[in-house]
Amino acid sequence: MGTNWLDLHLHSYFSDGRLSPEDLIRECKREGMKVVALTDHECIKGIPWAMSEGKRLRVKVIPGIEFSADLDGGEQHFLGLSIDYKAVELAEFIHDWEITKKQQIVQMVDGLRGLGFKINLNEVMIQSCGALNRAHIAYAVLGRPENVAVLEKSGVKTSSDFFLKFLKESSPVYVKRKMPQALEVVKLIKLLGGKAVWAHPF
Repeated sequence: MGTNWLDLHLHSYFSDGRLSPEDLIRECKREGMKVVALTDHECIKGIPWAMSEGKRLRVKVIPGIEFSADLDGGEQHFLGLSIDYKAVELAEFIHDWEITKKQQIVQMVDGLRGLGFKINLNEVMIQSCGALNRAHIAYAVLGRPENVAVLEKSGVKTSSDFFLKFLKESSPVYVKRKMPQALEVVKLIKLLGGKAVWAHPF
């Protein structure tokens, strides 16, 4: 058994991960993990699949989610663990804020075209099985051979490189997204019976 038996911050392809929920849990099992949480970005579609596979493999899967929130004018991420993911309040909350995500993606795609990248919104959207995220822009850009020259000139080799150079808050094409306030997110997590965790404050 591996030494890392617990991971409470995992993403599937329903947000910006690359594995299906089932494959993710199978990978966790291979690594010797006993307790994990699926915390896709503002999406709960993968939870039933992950929990079903976890039950089969005897891996405890905690239903979770990761929210982006505004804290003093900056973006921070909060995990909701052990949430009631079937709650109507959660579905309504996600729906209300999905629109601002798409608006952000549209504007950033336009900005990247201005820098010479070949990319369109449809190519970004097909990268997502659930919640649309900035990482899907990176996957789409790197998936087009026409972008190789621009990527090489920029010193970008991986999707992580691309995200850091072009999609982070300090990047030239970043567009600030309207987000819920941090306190609003924490209150929702509590309403859902969950535990609120500041994902990566530093």
